[in-house]
Amino acid sequence: MFFIINYLLYIKICYSFNYIVISFYILKLSLTKWNKKREETEIKLSNLANNDSLTGIYNRRKIEELCEAELKRSERYSNELSVIFFDVNDFKIINDKLGHHKGDEVLIKIASVISQNIRTTDYFGRWGGDEFLIVLPQTNLYKTEHLVKILENILTTINFDLKMNRKISCS
Repeated sequence: MFFIINYLLYIKICYSFNYIVISFYILKLSLTKWNKKREETEIKLSNLANNDSLTGIYNRRKIEELCEAELKRSERYSNELSVIFFDVNDFKIINDKLGHHKGDEVLIKIASVISQNIRTTDYFGRWGGDEFLIVLPQTNLYKTEHLVKILENILTTINFDLKMNRKISCS
């Protein structure tokens, strides 16, 4: 039995198969590229939705959400939880006399200083204006020396001078 090979048909089939394979490969590459852009966009949108645009720390919506979650966790597992709420002393005077640019510098500096002086398990956010909130899971204001150390550290590091002949402090 002899087989007659139709080379023209063979070439057409190979060409079609290669065309399909190459098309799928190009489609895969474009989907991968699109997926990467989508993920980058999601990260940017998440940052915009959750972070304060001036200071880069959590915004009020996100810190409220985290506070609620930690409160529920604290109640569920009978863990201790502390919350520190503070604002900048005489912030209105800084804005009125020195300008909003200096006021922004103060807020950015405070956010930076506090962020560097809390635990990685703590949450820090801007409540609004010159008000800030720190959520400290598994700490108790009256029992934990660590919280006292955190408070002392915050109070001492927050006293700084931004070359405006005025000490910045919080309460």
